[in-house]
Amino acid sequence: MQTRIITDFDRALALLPDSVRDKLSAVPYHVREAAWEIRLRVGRRAAVTYGGENFLCGMAITAEEIACTLEKLCAGSVYSCEHQITDGFISLAGGVRAGVCGSAVCRGGAISSVRDVSCINIRIPREVYGAADELMAHFDMGGMLIISPPSFGKTTVLRDMARQLSDKRNLRVCVLDERSELAGCVNGIASKNVGQMTDIMSGYPKAQGIEIAIRTISPQVLICDEIGGEDEAKAVGEAAKCGVAVIATAHARDIRELTEREPLAPLMKSGAFTAVAVIGKTHRMEKIYKLGKAGIWQGYGENNDL
Repeated sequence: MQTRIITDFDRALALLPDSVRDKLSAVPYHVREAAWEIRLRVGRRAAVTYGGENFLCGMAITAEEIACTLEKLCAGSVYSCEHQITDGFISLAGGVRAGVCGSAVCRGGAISSVRDVSCINIRIPREVYGAADELMAHFDMGGMLIISPPSFGKTTVLRDMARQLSDKRNLRVCVLDERSELAGCVNGIASKNVGQMTDIMSGYPKAQGIEIAIRTISPQVLICDEIGGEDEAKAVGEAAKCGVAVIATAHARDIRELTEREPLAPLMKSGAFTAVAVIGKTHRMEKIYKLGKAGIWQGYGENNDL
């Protein structure tokens, strides 16, 4: 299947103040089409990340423009988004997410607020029809973990996999969209195509959402992004025991990191996942690991040595 890419670069631009949009007006078409981040830093030029490259454009971003951008992203009330900002990001309509960096104010060992915001990183969701084709060939109703370093397109692949499992295999799919990135729901309606047979649980914490999904909507496949916490790993293990195939992502370079890192190490030995796919920068599958006899992972791809 030939991939078809739909980007939301223009939708992301609409979230920015006029002066910032003007500084991004010279971004060439090929960069816009492949863009997945717009990064604004105080005193530095705006940068657009695309295909693993970075394109600098316009004049330096001012502190006033960062402040105006933050206010606009918060619909005029930064205070109302303070809880999200302390978590490091603001969820926006259509699956767009803005990461926020600044000076943390801590109380009792926890971040209570963020002041002097110096960087805003807008993550642009992309729909790449066909991005999951290679992974689909290896999915056999067992759990699958998709891994790569950050910003390699795991979420894009996950979104296309939900669509294909739903529309092509006619399976009951549940998408746990904790940060509204996968389906990008606006007023309960998905802005991204995740399939006709897909139920979306938007904003649910993953561990709690997995438990609720199994209890209430009986999914055959459950999809979620970026697992890593102890509660999440435990919930995935319980889902597998209930006969639900879990497809998830995690930050890792290879399977060694997964098998040596808590709390994922016990999960990798439990059989909750029967395949681990390593994704490259262009959404392509670089390697696939299959869980063999006696719990031994076997790799197939560019390097077969485990």
